[in-house]
Amino acid sequence: MTSLPVTVTDTLALLGSADYIADRSLATAVHLALHLKRPLFLEGEAGVGKTEIAKVLATALQRRLIRLQCYEGLDVASAVYEWDYARQMIEIRLAEAAEEDRSEIEGTIFSDRFLIKRPLLQALEPEIEGPPVLLIDELDRTDEPFEAYLLELLSDFQVTIPEIGTIRADQPPIVVITSNRTREIHDALKRRCFYYWVDYPTAARELEILKRKAPGASESLSREVVGFVQKLRGMDLFKLPGMRSTIHWVCCSNTRTTSPGCTAAKPPGFWSRSNPRLPQREKAPQPSPLPACGEGPAQREGEGRQTAGLSNNAEYRRITARQSDAFRARLTRGGAASGAGEGYRCRRRRASDRHHRSSRFLLDVACRVRQSAGPAADL
Repeated sequence: MTSLPVTVTDTLALLGSADYIADRSLATAVHLALHLKRPLFLEGEAGVGKTEIAKVLATALQRRLIRLQCYEGLDVASAVYEWDYARQMIEIRLAEAAEEDRSEIEGTIFSDRFLIKRPLLQALEPEIEGPPVLLIDELDRTDEPFEAYLLELLSDFQVTIPEIGTIRADQPPIVVITSNRTREIHDALKRRCFYYWVDYPTAARELEILKRKAPGASESLSREVVGFVQKLRGMDLFKLPGMRSTIHWVCCSNTRTTSPGCTAAKPPGFWSRSNPRLPQREKAPQPSPLPACGEGPAQREGEGRQTAGLSNNAEYRRITARQSDAFRARLTRGGAASGAGEGYRCRRRRASDRHHRSSRFLLDVACRVRQSAGPAADL
């Protein structure tokens, strides 16, 4: 277990030892939250490194990381505790068969043996390495009643279970709360925390982060990517690229990088169609050409290559589309003049579709016969 940093400079060095490049203002907020034993509330856009701070603190301080991923509909049974009802029913049946006292049964089934501890309750338990790091990630995804339940935990570091009582932490955990600000968090929760807005990194700091996260990338590539990303963040876009997007972009662009988290370069010809390790697409069978009158097998063999791809010809598609549009226009005028109802129009539309399919087939056959016949068909 590593002791807590004494000064803000030590906090900067502690974060840097786990490859997290932070500015002095963020290190000051982390330092105050550690020494005053108050939760750290981090808010900012997605991909700026809020969740990474909790992981870095757990790694640098050698503490256990307990993560609660928030989502819509999160309740106490999934976040704090839950009773093992199946085991309780079995215990009650066994006690009734043994004719035990009812008061003894009640004291037995509501004990720690039947209590399922969720992340928030696990964070209050004592640890040999020291208080764990509790990460409550993306709190803005939860509902407002769950925020109200967190007030007791964040202010007094305790949880009340009606069947047992109040469970308090001997040493408060290191709590880090993150939010992407998809909705506003209540002020009562913010007052119990140290609030800090995590902004996008500057160009110099982003280059330093790339040196840590993608050491195999060249200096010129990193500068080009960082310069372009900085320009994108200055535009009025719906979604701005975060630091994680920059790291992934550099890793994918650098074909020689072998750093952790980056895709290594593939050997030459890896992405070719003949590579047996990649799934091969089966070729669709080509239709055979229709023979002309008086044509022998030898003549058809020579002309088969020219007529195999006739159905994909652009001129053929234009002729088919033009005939189909003309037929539909005549059919629509005829239906409107007759004053038919909706059922009549539906029947005519189905007949039009059948005629369209038949006309395509007949036109295909005619084109193949004309191609097979050669110049003699034009006479």
